[in-house]
Amino acid sequence: MALTGGHAVVFGSGSRRLRDRCGRERASVRFREQREMKGSVAPEHSDSRSQVIPVCSVRRSRRNRLSDEGGMRIIAGHLRGRKIQAPVSGVRPTSDRVRESIFARLGDCAGCQVLDLFAGSGALGLEAISRGAESAIFVERSGRVVSALAATLKRFEVEDRTEVLKLDARGGLRRLSERGVQFDLVFFDPPYADFEALPGLLSTMVDSKLLAPSGVVVVESASRHESSLELEFIDGLSVESVRRYGETTVAWLRPRMGQNESLGSDTE
Repeated sequence: MALTGGHAVVFGSGSRRLRDRCGRERASVRFREQREMKGSVAPEHSDSRSQVIPVCSVRRSRRNRLSDEGGMRIIAGHLRGRKIQAPVSGVRPTSDRVRESIFARLGDCAGCQVLDLFAGSGALGLEAISRGAESAIFVERSGRVVSALAATLKRFEVEDRTEVLKLDARGGLRRLSERGVQFDLVFFDPPYADFEALPGLLSTMVDSKLLAPSGVVVVESASRHESSLELEFIDGLSVESVRRYGETTVAWLRPRMGQNESLGSDTE
């Protein structure tokens, strides 16, 4: 029990009484505010010693503050701490933990040409830009998601180093193949339900020669689908390692330069 301005506030076992009291206090405040707005009564003035703030109101305010401070942010680089616009419903952004692990392994992205397929919020490509990548192309089929991503790019002032293609993944690969471009870093992060399309899209990328000879492909998928993907059988690519983060699996692939492959697997 704690005393506040002469009033007892009960914690623990008195949570029901506390909720009831908070409800009465909120109703009283709303009623007085309505009367004051109508000019029925003058506002009350009291010193801080006699003012009582409902505990539930304090807790609610704290939850709102934490919500405002949360959200996805750039982890490192010149954009560090900048907030990424929240994706619309149905988009599954890469978690901070997985993103941090990916870029800890990548290290410096200086000078890289980046392709962020299934871009969504753009968190992966933007993280690469923040860490020195020369350019990034985002491919996303949803018009609403593209609008949110474009707004983020404008707010970050990186429009001169980025491009957004409103296409599905296969259409994006075809368009980029026509340009004759190559990428040093490619992110494949499709919706988990679309995992069956991954092997075909990776093969299309290889056949289109979109991956630079020393490039790397980072593939994110649901851990439950890992055995079904059979990434090691994709012609032209070698699985360098596979790492699991709970329900998420990240595979690292490179151009196949010979028959010797290094396939490792571990869990975090």
